[in-house]
Formats: sequence, structure tokens, C-alpha cells
Amino acid sequence: MTWDRLPDMTTYPKARRKELLRRIGGILTGNPTTNLLSLDDVQETIHGYQQSYAGLRSIPVASIIGSVARSEDFDDAFLPRSGKLAKRWQNVENVFPDGAFPPISVYKVGEAYFVSDGHHRVAIAKQRKIDFIDAEITEVQTPYEVTPETDVKRLVHLGQQRLFMEESGLAEILPRVQFTFTRPEGYRQLLDNLKVHGWDLVVSRGEYVPREEIAVHWYTKVYKPTVQKIIDSGLVEMCGGLTADDLYVWVTERWRMLFPERGPLSFEDIITEASDEEGDKLSNRARAAVGRVDDAIDDVVDRVLRKGPE
Repeated sequence: MTWDRLPDMTTYPKARRKELLRRIGGILTGNPTTNLLSLDDVQETIHGYQQSYAGLRSIPVASIIGSVARSEDFDDAFLPRSGKLAKRWQNVENVFPDGAFPPISVYKVGEAYFVSDGHHRVAIAKQRKIDFIDAEITEVQTPYEVTPETDVKRLVHLGQQRLFMEESGLAEILPRVQFTFTRPEGYRQLLDNLKVHGWDLVVSRGEYVPREEIAVHWYTKVYKPTVQKIIDSGLVEMCGGLTADDLYVWVTERWRMLFPERGPLSFEDIITEASDEEGDKLSNRARAAVGRVDDAIDDVVDRVLRKGPE
């Protein structure tokens, strides 16, 4: 039995058609659709910690974004990717025509859910626009933010942040601190900055310094004060789209580049110079904009004078 020959009562044909249209649209726009997020991939990226049973309760269908073992059967909107799902899909709808499904089984990671049992029930609930579904929940503990809006790009950032936290030693002593970059490479650059600070600390003390102590010293004595100065300077607002952490890495790199020519400038000097430069750029752009407006007004006045009163 093919999907387009099923009785009208099933939502499968419409769902399958949507999936095909989304797939074609993705190819045409260069943004191909993806499979459901896999819990294994997410855990590998963010390293979920201990699991605990959280009980039976009603959860938002919209917050179910992934699968434990069947991510390839559905796309990221829970639309069927294969005709082999048609029979099971229709059977579920025949047995539960009013949508009163038995509880599904899910893993909860952050504010998102991953189905281990009940994929068809979830897919049908989404097609019928059912808002909530009962679920047996196992919660996976993680310090990283995962939401129903989490995408693959965000997971890459979470993975890089996890590596930074583990390799720096901060995961053990300050596990809740957060860093935000526009590019995932920023986490590696931040780790390099911390390691340079650690080497300087060892040299200045003339003795071995534990990794965790280096991490705390860097975070409290270098990173936090510098980021606060960046925020206070208004540089974040001037550099639209960049985060304070992006600018922290930029400031430290600029300090390194200027050192041979100008000696050991303080980070505060670098930040002040940068904010002044960006302020001048904004002023120049503002003056240019005012000039363009004045020119436009002059053109209108000239045309009116040449035309004369009506």
C-alpha cells in the first residue's frame, strides 16, 4: 500500500507530501532539510551527565525535537521520510482516533525532549496540532542550555564550549560559567589565551601551578575585569553583532600584536583606543549621513526654485 492510496482519515499522505515539498524546497534554496536530532549526537557533543527518572507528566509536543534511535525515519519537523512508515502510522490513528494516546517515553535534555518510544504518536500529534502529550520522562543532567530551538550550529558551539571548560579546568571548579562567541573558533582562541596566562603565572611564581588554580586566576583576575571594561566602554554596542567574548579575544590579540612596537600596554588602554576608534567611525558615518540628507534637501530646493511657484 502506498502513501497516496491510504484512506482520507489518515494524516499520513499530507505529512508525506509536506516532507517531499520541504525536501525539494531545501534543495532549491540551498538549505536542505535534516533528520531529527539524535540523542547520541547531542550527548556526544555536550556530554550529558547522570540520568534520573522524572515521572509521568504532560509535555509540550513542540518541545519534542529529537529521537533516541530513529532519527533517520523523520525529518526535523517530524515528517515521515519513508513510505515504510505508512502502515504503522495508519494503525496508530485507527486505534487512537481521538488522539488519546498512551504515554510516550522521552529523554529530557535541558528544555528539549528526545523520543525513545512513541515516534508515530508524536508525528501524528504534530499533524493534528495537539499541544500536549503524556510522557514517561528520564532526565539527562547537563550544564549546557538545550532548547526546542536548538539547531546543529548551536550544538557545535556547545561542543566547543564543553571542550574549553574541560581542558581549561573550569568545568570542575566553575561549571556554570558561560561564554558566548559568534564563531566556534573563539573557544579555542580563548583556551590559548588562558594557557598563555598559565605559563606567565608559572614563570612569575617559579613553581608548578595546578591547572584549576590557573583557571580561577585567569577568570577572576584577567577575563572578568577585561570583559567588564569592554562592556563599560560601550564597545559591544558599537560593534553590532559581536559579543563581549568576541571582543575579549580581539583585545588580547591586538595587545599581542602591538607589544613589539609599543610595549606592555594595559588591556584598558587597548579597549579605550578601540572604543575611541569605533566612536570616530560612528561619528564619521553620522556626519556622512547628515551630509547626504543636506545634499538631498538642496537638490529639492534647487528643483523647486528652477520650477517656480505653482
